[in-house]
Amino acid sequence: MEEVPPIVNDVKLIEHVRKVAIDVVGEKNLVAMNPIMGSEDFSFYTQNIPGAFYFLGMHNDTCGAVHSGHSPFFFIDEDVLLVGATMHTFIAQSYIQNAHMKAMTLYSWRATSPQKIAQLTNFKMQIFGQNYGRSLKLGSTPVD
Repeated sequence: MEEVPPIVNDVKLIEHVRKVAIDVVGEKNLVAMNPIMGSEDFSFYTQNIPGAFYFLGMHNDTCGAVHSGHSPFFFIDEDVLLVGATMHTFIAQSYIQNAHMKAMTLYSWRATSPQKIAQLTNFKMQIFGQNYGRSLKLGSTPVD
């Protein structure tokens, strides 16, 4: 049987995820976890590329979502799916924007004309839109 290595989160990526989580669910709903001994195939990815593994809490007494995903009594609070989709979207979008802005800064130093800078700016607006940066606050959604 093949051994499954531990998941080791990339320090920069997990910090990026933490910042996005604060924007999405609010700092009061962000819970730092202690290391656990469970195994996950995601660890094979993190051996080759930087990664960040996190849990999305969904405990909700009101609708009966109180059991873990491995329980036969598991019931999902479907409202949490929006939070998870928002997290994934914002993590990727802000990561790409940060990388694009770094590249644009480096490239703009080398740009020989205002037209090249305008082309890069238009490219950024096509990808991210003019409203990028607005955060979605879902502080009432418990993440535990």
